[in-house]
Amino acid sequence: MDNIPVIDNWACVYGNGDAFTPPELRDLMVEGCVNGHYKYPDGKIILTSCIRKVEKDIIFTQNSTYRLGEPRKDWLDWLKENGIEFDPENPIKIR
Repeated sequence: MDNIPVIDNWACVYGNGDAFTPPELRDLMVEGCVNGHYKYPDGKIILTSCIRKVEKDIIFTQNSTYRLGEPRKDWLDWLKENGIEFDPENPIKIR
């Protein structure tokens, strides 16, 4: 898994819903700057499709695989303010 694109300055976001859809029923995605992707120039801000599987710092979407780099500071601040501990070894947990 050496040629996996890296997403830096990332944050988790929820999609596929409206104002009345609770977060637990929405798809979890990542938004950030991608590097090393064949389809996008380095530094392009992307929104992944729904995360299907996570193995430590590797996320698998329906069609792509990414390695998570450094998360966004404002997202880390939000986690801390909401009492959510960030684990850099396993940065994303899905159900």
